[in-house]
Amino acid sequence: MGHRLRIYGEVIFVAAAMMMFSSAAWPQNDAAHIFQTVCAECHGADGSGHTPKGQAGNIPDMRSAEVQKRSDADLAEMIINGKRSSRGLNYSMPSNKGKLTDQQVKGLVAYIRGLAKK
Repeated sequence: MGHRLRIYGEVIFVAAAMMMFSSAAWPQNDAAHIFQTVCAECHGADGSGHTPKGQAGNIPDMRSAEVQKRSDADLAEMIINGKRSSRGLNYSMPSNKGKLTDQQVKGLVAYIRGLAKK
């Protein structure tokens, strides 16, 4: 009986580890998931900025020509370092420095580019 319990315990441990790996590791590299969990509260799920925080902060539509004409490096810099309001508004975009990998930042830039095409 003890041997069976040990085997069941090992199976449960392996299954739990696989669930943690698949639910934690994969979404961290998925730009859409990162955008929805980190950015959408202010920028909106569609990037329009039509959220209470987005409207209060006068956040530009990420699908707009104004945002889309920015270089990839400029967008990446804003994602990494955040942005203070230049319009005297009481908001700022928080820094993601040390929170996202270079690959995740590149993925978010590509995701933002894709918003204009939807």
